[in-house]
Amino acid sequence: MVQQSHSSLRSQCGPSVCQLSYAAYSAVDGASLPVQQSCRLPSVVAGAVVRRIKTFLVSGCKRDSPFWCSRAAAPFGSSESPSFDICHHAPPLATFLPKPQVSYKTTSPGVIEANCTAVARPQAEIVWNVEGNNRTIGPPVTTAIQQNDGTTLVISTLTIQAGLLKDVSVKCLVHHKGLETAIAVSMNTKTTSPVNVSVTVDAIPIAGRPKVTLATCTTSRIKPAAKVSWNLGALSDSVKISTNTVKHLDGTFTVSSSLIATPTVQMNQKIVQCLIRHAAMKEELKVDHKITVHYPPQLVSVTPFKDLSSAEVYQCEADANPAVTQFKWHSTHQTIPNDAIKTEGNKLYLLKLTSDLTGLYICEASNEYGKGMGSLYWQKGERTEDYHSEL
Repeated sequence: MVQQSHSSLRSQCGPSVCQLSYAAYSAVDGASLPVQQSCRLPSVVAGAVVRRIKTFLVSGCKRDSPFWCSRAAAPFGSSESPSFDICHHAPPLATFLPKPQVSYKTTSPGVIEANCTAVARPQAEIVWNVEGNNRTIGPPVTTAIQQNDGTTLVISTLTIQAGLLKDVSVKCLVHHKGLETAIAVSMNTKTTSPVNVSVTVDAIPIAGRPKVTLATCTTSRIKPAAKVSWNLGALSDSVKISTNTVKHLDGTFTVSSSLIATPTVQMNQKIVQCLIRHAAMKEELKVDHKITVHYPPQLVSVTPFKDLSSAEVYQCEADANPAVTQFKWHSTHQTIPNDAIKTEGNKLYLLKLTSDLTGLYICEASNEYGKGMGSLYWQKGERTEDYHSEL
């Protein structure tokens, strides 16, 4: 090791690196300050005078490099300037990539203040991209705020006319040395209106009829055109999708997507989803639709019904859409009603439980699309049997 000293500067050098120590003195009494500063520098500077080291430090040390500089007083009585630079060794700070955010608010009628923010290390650069005719109100104003963790918060504010968002695209572009390309965040999309979605049915389908349109999902007069699709679930094998796009003279688009199928009873009350994707929306929009199919009464059944009276009561039920509007009772051996039998809507009352009531009782249920029949065989003291049929 070679020991060298020059006033307040001491260095201890190896083959390639010198450990430099600096002692600062008070310009008043020449006393040493309680703290000494030191750093490691290439040995090429070893033996140089303070002036040369100072020049090296000023030209080579930066805060975001492995060396950074501070100031210290020169020794008392020295011919050097009152202070010189001290180079501190520190590891470089890790890169922190920006995650920009955009927001805006109305500050006065017809005027919008847009803010784009990004926190990064090293500092990011923010620029604005306004498509078409520039209707901004003055240039953007950018502010940089140092954070305690070594990152920098950059805020760029752009004031624009409110109508601008309806006509053109406004984007915040964030550049950073850790990114190959800038991050672009849109304030809007070129759209003349919000994304309006409707699911409609021209006519309620009837089971057993030829192929019809079960439902149509439509996005009306937006720009650019939306992407419309369906989630059909269990109906994916029995339903076809037909999509149509119309471009209007004002440059907007209407997209309609229809479900085509031969309606069945099993389709009734099934849930499907219309799925809409559009640049104006961050996430896919899902619109639920419950399919409705009309059909005549199915599976008409006659079952016992508990009643507080002394009579034996049976109830007629049927699966139908719309619901059954009329029930009629018949018997193959009795005229109904009579003094031993009465009916009220879908209920049959056996008032006198005598053997002459033994026989077949038929319930006929109907709605506007047809009718179905169910039956009951009653015998005194025997378990009754339920039969059903469809028409």
